[in-house]
Amino acid sequence: MTRRLSDHGLEFLLAFDGRIHHLEKGYWLKFDITLREATSNRPHGLS
Repeated sequence: MTRRLSDHGLEFLLAFDGRIHHLEKGYWLKFDITLREATSNRPHGLS
């Protein structure tokens, strides 16, 4: 697995892991973002 820690966009996206955003009417979004090994089905290496 190649980590591209110099990629600021990737660092920004990974920083959202675990964040919960509360919306109107009781709705919410939770971000579960992890860096995985890149595969043909997941070429970007994100899950």
